[in-house]
Amino acid sequence: MNWLSQNAEALIAKCTDTPGTAAVDVVVVGSGYGGAVAALRFAEHGQSVYVLERGDEYVSGDFPNDLSQIGKHVRSEMAAATGVTVQGYESALFDFRIGLRAGALIGNGLGGGSLINAGVGLQPDPKVFKQEEWPAALHQDEGLNYWFAKATGEHELQTAGRITKGLTQPLNIFDTKKYQSMQKLAGLAAARKNRKPNSVGTEVLFEPAPIAVKLDSPARQDLGPREPCISCGDCVTGCNNKAKLSLTSTYLPQAFKADCGAAETPAACFAIAPGVAIQTRPESRAAATFCKARRKCARRYGCPTM
Repeated sequence: MNWLSQNAEALIAKCTDTPGTAAVDVVVVGSGYGGAVAALRFAEHGQSVYVLERGDEYVSGDFPNDLSQIGKHVRSEMAAATGVTVQGYESALFDFRIGLRAGALIGNGLGGGSLINAGVGLQPDPKVFKQEEWPAALHQDEGLNYWFAKATGEHELQTAGRITKGLTQPLNIFDTKKYQSMQKLAGLAAARKNRKPNSVGTEVLFEPAPIAVKLDSPARQDLGPREPCISCGDCVTGCNNKAKLSLTSTYLPQAFKADCGAAETPAACFAIAPGVAIQTRPESRAAATFCKARRKCARRYGCPTM
């Protein structure tokens, strides 16, 4: 099922039937954290935007919820001295890239890695960006603090126990056995460090982390359907309960409401040049799709200007 996207055949038909009508100011390749933010910023400044995404769009109920369903959602590319071995479907959600010296897990879907991470939004320690390896512009706390605050708001990060006025948090994590066990473990670690105050190590700190999960209630619905978290623990395999605030629930619908032109998924982009057609290759076993904001947002979000 697609909420934010449509079949790419519609885009192809538009280009074929009425040449020139699919002209666009900006093409964003990828819909993860980099692509989604870029799409929103360009759209906010009045640019028409197409977002190209190799993976499928996933909505609540599409994600695997037990081991029997995981097989079709996993793909791997493993490098060896003799070449690269590829296994799994091209459209698989969990895309492992294993190199000779490094490896990576890629979230292959509309929303990228936000679909399959824990959604933790911790702000880095200021000392991190003081290191000389970073550009000088990142050494200034004042400039970074503005953007950290903006990202916190747009990701809608929430922390257990910190309740916004007028809302409630139905789930109390402090009473769960997992929280209590981790709290006990943190206490043991802190006690061990205190016994060796001059030892080299990290500071022991235990507190709830800000996460991109809907903890409070009632849930806003203007950016798509949402429900409060039920503590199922499936954040990293895909939330089937409409509680995780992936990019498909935050930045991407905001971009579409701001008049983002279109997003095409799943299509592998292999050539873009100013003034010429966008060349993409639809991935096998899945038709390429794209998101058309003006029509889709008017229906789903009630945007009168679209």
